[in-house]
Amino acid sequence: MSKNLSRAVVAVMLMGSVFADEVEAATSGSGGFVSFSLSFKDLLIKWGVSLGWIIVASIGFAFGVGLSIKVFDWLTKDINEWEEVKKMNWVVGAILVALIVMIGLIIIKIL
Repeated sequence: MSKNLSRAVVAVMLMGSVFADEVEAATSGSGGFVSFSLSFKDLLIKWGVSLGWIIVASIGFAFGVGLSIKVFDWLTKDINEWEEVKKMNWVVGAILVALIVMIGLIIIKIL
């Protein structure tokens, strides 16, 4: 395995462990099963609210990613990232993917 590939594998494993810790922290305080009943009207309202938040998150994510990529392009004037991606430079692609994922995680925390 090449040195760069092994570094990428380690980075992915670290990101996975962070996500696992987040899931464990979110579910550990629930104290077991929770049972409750909703009427059909309440269920439809909750679905509507969820759909609204999905739309808000989608708009926020699209705006945040677009803005962050524009700022990243502005800060890296010497490098044309899109030409590098077209040349199949996977390192630049990985940087852009990491940028998009991090902006998504920030937006999720905000929402």
